[in-house]
Amino acid sequence: MVISLLSYGWLFFIISGKPTNGSLFTVCFFKSVTSVPCPACGTTRSVVTLLEGNVNNAIMINPFGILAIVLLITLPPWVMYDLIKRRESFYRFYKRAELFVQQKYVASALIMVVIANWVWNIMKEI
Repeated sequence: MVISLLSYGWLFFIISGKPTNGSLFTVCFFKSVTSVPCPACGTTRSVVTLLEGNVNNAIMINPFGILAIVLLITLPPWVMYDLIKRRESFYRFYKRAELFVQQKYVASALIMVVIANWVWNIMKEI
């Protein structure tokens, strides 16, 4: 829940125009240290582009933005519902998802997706 609130705050900060677009402004520690974009570089710009209604550009910036916006929209209400109703549906879902991702073939496929996105980010020179 805290991460969601921080994410909403960061999006508000970005949308409000505080950082200058096109500048060297980055909060990515990996990119700051290595000058190489991480697999998640561009996710915030992708989410902002999605919020502006441009799905194609958002995917081209970083497809992880779609996952991020789905999580930002879905998870907070789900967790709040569980807290209000004193249920554990999110926790049970999380545990099942964790077991699913721990399967060798699923984990391998997800790692390959992250690596492919990372290579793509490097090639795009984000």
